[in-house]
Amino acid sequence: MFEVFRFKKVGVSWRTRLVLLLSCVLFSSHSAGSSGGSGRELLEDIELDRIPINRRGVLDISNRLILPPLVKEQGVTFRIGGNIEYGDNIFFRDNESEIESDTLFSITPGVHFLHKDNLNQTDLDLTFEAVEYGSNSELSDTISNASFLAVGSYRISHKTSLEFIEQYSLTSDLSTQVIPGLVTELDQIEANYIEFGAAHQYTNTDKLTAAIASDIANYDDDSLVDTTTFDLNLGWNTKKSKSIYGAEYRARLFDFRPRAPRLPEDVDVDFDPEDPQFAGSDGGSELTHAVYLTQEKLLTPLWLWEGKIGALFSEDVVTDGDIIGEAKLRYREYDEWLTFSFSRDYIIGGGFEAVYLSQAISAEYFKQVEANTSFTVSSSFNKLVPRNFDQGELRVIKGEASVNYFVDKKTLLRVNIETLRQETPGFSNTTKANTLTFSIVYSI
Repeated sequence: MFEVFRFKKVGVSWRTRLVLLLSCVLFSSHSAGSSGGSGRELLEDIELDRIPINRRGVLDISNRLILPPLVKEQGVTFRIGGNIEYGDNIFFRDNESEIESDTLFSITPGVHFLHKDNLNQTDLDLTFEAVEYGSNSELSDTISNASFLAVGSYRISHKTSLEFIEQYSLTSDLSTQVIPGLVTELDQIEANYIEFGAAHQYTNTDKLTAAIASDIANYDDDSLVDTTTFDLNLGWNTKKSKSIYGAEYRARLFDFRPRAPRLPEDVDVDFDPEDPQFAGSDGGSELTHAVYLTQEKLLTPLWLWEGKIGALFSEDVVTDGDIIGEAKLRYREYDEWLTFSFSRDYIIGGGFEAVYLSQAISAEYFKQVEANTSFTVSSSFNKLVPRNFDQGELRVIKGEASVNYFVDKKTLLRVNIETLRQETPGFSNTTKANTLTFSIVYSI
């Protein structure tokens, strides 16, 4: 997940990410409380990456913790969170004269509903955030950010299961959502991700999967481009000893919807988006197809390899036949886990009519130090090359570390530090920002 640019990777098992990306993220369920278990259990557990969310996963709004440390086995959990965050470059600018530091204070009330039985589980989560800026008081808002999350997993028969994911977020923190330096105000972004999936185990070793997803980003700023990514995923896999082999097909549609015609900044005109004369101006869509071969192999009882390699097909001569894929190496023990990952794919750049080739590597380490204390360290590098316009490549480097301390079953303290660096070699621009956040969450 690279938060400088609202880049989307839709229909891929989550955060990443991702990457999430964005301020409302569903993390995987690798919990310190989950047993390392046998090699077979580890291999089967790869299918639980997104569900449930209440084992170790947390939701973040700009790194501010909002999910309670305790979610009841059934029913409703209320919570209240408080955060103090210091940023040394809150607007993420590269011009020294525009760099501003500030401290913000936020309150995050929320509610979580959980219902589950032996075969099914439903999670619903609603959160609001009120933010008060220390120096930039004009940016303060009673409801600065909001999020809604719904996740469900249902087994309708012994062989067939269904799942859905709904993630909605409303955020005002444009400094982490679109290309910095081009937007001067913290206008709101409305994002909505929906996915429906199904799996059918037609033999003891063979499974069919299908999923459809849409990822929508709408912007208040009329200079930006609303975007939607639609995905259709079909897959087959088979288990052989300590490995799972498979094949996947993905159809992906990028859709761009400009909010206003491209006019010089000094031209003052009224624009009616319904006016036929502007229909299709700078807008459009693009359909791509991809086919993959996949493998998930248990190397040792604690090390798991996951890989997929494929080819992308489109009408664009640059991307047609290009190689894409993912690779992940995971280690899991009772009280710690480690993940190395690499991905290469074409993704959408939010706010602008752009498609990028993303080549990303990342590493993440989690350790349960004591029964009530854990820490996580992660780093990532993403090289982004614009495919449909000549801007030059972008590089995003991120490092993050956090410590969680459970005062008791209802109260969680968290300290998080993040460093972010963006480089645009073609323009000799480098933008850096560091953030330190203290959070407390109390659940009822």
